[in-house]
Amino acid sequence: MKNDGTKAKKKGKEKSEHFPKLLTRRETEIVHWCAAGKSNAEQAIILDISPHTVNFHLKNIYQKLDVQTRAAAVNVATSMGLIFNDQSGKKKIVQDVYKSFVVGDLTPFRKFLDEKTEWISTAPQDLFPHAGRYKGIESILTQIETVSSLYLTRSFLPRVFVEEAEQLAVYLDVSLLHRESGNEMFFDVAHFWTFRSGKIARYVEIFNSAIAQNQQDRSALPKTGSSSES
Repeated sequence: MKNDGTKAKKKGKEKSEHFPKLLTRRETEIVHWCAAGKSNAEQAIILDISPHTVNFHLKNIYQKLDVQTRAAAVNVATSMGLIFNDQSGKKKIVQDVYKSFVVGDLTPFRKFLDEKTEWISTAPQDLFPHAGRYKGIESILTQIETVSSLYLTRSFLPRVFVEEAEQLAVYLDVSLLHRESGNEMFFDVAHFWTFRSGKIARYVEIFNSAIAQNQQDRSALPKTGSSSES
């Protein structure tokens, strides 16, 4: 019986080693930007943390994923579905758009728009004045600039991609920083993208209005302390 117990213990240990703990939100952001080719210094600027903190999170990532390099961490995280590192087709277009929002450069985004593009956010306008329905390049860019004036985009982290023909559905985590209060806001949202001749024909954003209201109300309050994820 003792030997059987020992074998069972070893088997359990092997199982835990083959299924490492899921990454924290911050660690997922770090490995996401590693996949995008960003250095520690660049990630520190994007995430508003120090390069030392980026390196601290990288060490934790290496330990959890049982790897020793950034490239290996990206490969393992991608294979586990913790991040998406697709470099082709519509997934790449959407990933490039998300990255352009975070770095504050709308040039990659603009090239996928035309005057027939529809942009729809279902958030209630009394809470989010940038929400609503927009059409055309300048109208959509004005809406995005309104968002940027209210919030600093910290991250768009896709969790699930579902692609069919000219449509792409994305379930993702969004992290924003409310500029006035300094409070962070977190949403899990669904984005639905429709493409036409390589351009974005229609975009629809859907998220929980109750959660949005709670996040908005909290952001109106003075910042009380730093995030534990920093």
